[in-house]
Amino acid sequence: MGRFPKWRQFVGFSPVVRGADGQDALVYYEYHCGGRCGAGELAWLRRDQAGHWRVQKLRNFWMS
Repeated sequence: MGRFPKWRQFVGFSPVVRGADGQDALVYYEYHCGGRCGAGELAWLRRDQAGHWRVQKLRNFWMS
């Protein structure tokens, strides 16, 4: 928030961790929308036959 002091909303992402075969990936992300507003989730993604990433499962870690 130091770069944009007037903004109260932002999204942050972890580095993406990919499986050895390149077909699965995990990424943690969180969004903040004010003082007591936001959430953090882990997304498991899998590449389909067309090469597109599809969400397989979401795991919520926190919510405010």
